[in-house]
Amino acid sequence: MSRTQEAHGRARRHHTTDFPWRAGRGASGATQSRKWAERASIRSRRRDHIAVVGAGAFGGWTALSLLRSGLRVTLIDAWGPGNTRASSGGETRVIRAVYGGNRVYGSLAARALAFWRDAEREWGRQVFFRTGALWLCAARNIRFQTEMGGKNAVIVLPDADLDHAARLTAAGAMRYAGQKCTATSRAIVAHEVEGAFIERPRAQIDALPLGPVTDAACADGPFVIRIRESPGFIVPPHSHSVDEHITVVQGTWYYGIGEVFDSTRLQALPAGSYAFATAGTMMFAYSPEPAVVQVHGIGPFDTHWKHGMISLEDADADTVFRFRMGEMVSTPRGDGRIRWGGASGKLIQYDIERADGSVFAVREHEVRRP
Repeated sequence: MSRTQEAHGRARRHHTTDFPWRAGRGASGATQSRKWAERASIRSRRRDHIAVVGAGAFGGWTALSLLRSGLRVTLIDAWGPGNTRASSGGETRVIRAVYGGNRVYGSLAARALAFWRDAEREWGRQVFFRTGALWLCAARNIRFQTEMGGKNAVIVLPDADLDHAARLTAAGAMRYAGQKCTATSRAIVAHEVEGAFIERPRAQIDALPLGPVTDAACADGPFVIRIRESPGFIVPPHSHSVDEHITVVQGTWYYGIGEVFDSTRLQALPAGSYAFATAGTMMFAYSPEPAVVQVHGIGPFDTHWKHGMISLEDADADTVFRFRMGEMVSTPRGDGRIRWGGASGKLIQYDIERADGSVFAVREHEVRRP
């Protein structure tokens, strides 16, 4: 028995995956299978549960390989499955073997072609489209292209509007906090304007305002908001100017789409659920029990209420609300002190705090004075 065959036999006893090649597919497939087994010998224990964070090319392939090896796998991604924000996502993704000095990536890219072809045969559908590409550059620029290592760069020519170029450079570097493959990581500046340009992007970045993501004046960038919903609370119809990624962290949260709150259109999202709402989507929600919801995206984050929103703390609250902040009241859910109130159109509701510190929400018609 050869060393390769011996390693393959040990891998089989340990339930090691032979994905993506299977036995009986010819000499080429068998050879590749043995090579894969040598490199991916993993002891599979059914009780193991592995979380793979990041569902891009590397994370997705890792999760699929672990799953094929018999392990229980959960694949986690901040932006949800199949999103275009991943470095490997979107219709413009290509396989290329030029990654500067990172030879390991070039080797992986070449091997990936065989993986894609085998996956197509196994899944019975086309997932790899061979189109070819044409790259144009002068011979003296090849070194710069290789040095970039596949990352985007800003190129500032002598006749560029330097202020405009500086604004774009700062925005490209900061908008996704460098988390996207198209984020600006370097600038190639013509020597004629190097001195005049070099400090301008820094000044643009230094001038970016910092503050809460709800402040429209603050810089674009990633945000994460965690919201604790009181039991009984209704989120009136509203929209946001940016895409919204919603994860239910605790409890069951009910979510619906539309310009009018309609309980028959609510969809139950238990803890661990994920929802995505594109910019401008009119939505509403309801929490019959305590719930924690996390929202993330690229800011600035704002909220547009379909019927406006008036708070009990606003100056004209007396014209809208029958009760006042801190007032003791009675409700079908129990007695307590008013902690917050909000009105959006005909919907008026309050957060009530019990003596034990717990909080619940009720509509105004349910509230009585003791």
